[in-house]
Amino acid sequence: HSDLLWACKGGGGGNFGVLVDAVATMYQPRSATGLMVAGEMCWPPFGPAVLPLWDRWIRSYATMPDWVDVDPVWLPLGPDGARMFCFTTICNQDADLCWDYLAPYLAAEPTLNDIKEQPFLDWQRANVNVTSAQHDSLYLTSGILKAEAVTLSLIAELMAALAAAPSERNLVLFHVGGGKIAEVSPTATAFPHRDVELVVQAKAIWSDPSEEEANTAWVTHVRDTILMPHLSGSYVNYIDPNFPDPMDSYYKENYPRLVHVQQTYDPDHVFDFPLAVGRTETTN
Repeated sequence: HSDLLWACKGGGGGNFGVLVDAVATMYQPRSATGLMVAGEMCWPPFGPAVLPLWDRWIRSYATMPDWVDVDPVWLPLGPDGARMFCFTTICNQDADLCWDYLAPYLAAEPTLNDIKEQPFLDWQRANVNVTSAQHDSLYLTSGILKAEAVTLSLIAELMAALAAAPSERNLVLFHVGGGKIAEVSPTATAFPHRDVELVVQAKAIWSDPSEEEANTAWVTHVRDTILMPHLSGSYVNYIDPNFPDPMDSYYKENYPRLVHVQQTYDPDHVFDFPLAVGRTETTN
């Protein structure tokens, strides 16, 4: 069933079946200690340090070594969950090289800095709920950014939107692509966005049902007014039921093959949801 395996590698959660067993390949960290340098460095969300930090990051992210990831994000890590501007950092290399790479950012004197040498899974467990809704409500969207899209003008627009957000928990996050991701062909798995440099995510989180309209409107505004002119697709792991032309945005040239797999293994649409592969207006 090699075609089914291909489809499950990026074909979207909810399609094709229920995963009951998986085998993961483990990799030894590159450092002599077996530890990674990981954590967050953060500043006030709209303070004077933010745009200069963005300027440095914009000029350097495309040449970032494949052993380090520095992702710019606004996160609820301030007092009482207040929003802060942060760089999420994971460095899989000897600590001296990691600290050298991070030195220019650390020189900007972050208000919060919990970056340290630690096992990767310890960092992952400690941060798994930082951007999750947990028991509250959530609406999010994502986009694949064109290479030339990230400018200080775009960041200023996002900062203005965040400052006016109806919830302090509303966030914008960037994820760096390239590196090892780009070494795989866009058609080798169902995930086509192998050569992109950036994924952006806009997320609203709220507790009171009466806040739903304002928060979903905020995500829609960020997506349609600020981000959409700069997008070349979207990331299926942050699926958005209202994203324009979603199947092309998520799957690109792989969508016809995904539909063929779906029709082969699930012709009756047992696995079905609004953005299911192969769904049509007449699907039951």
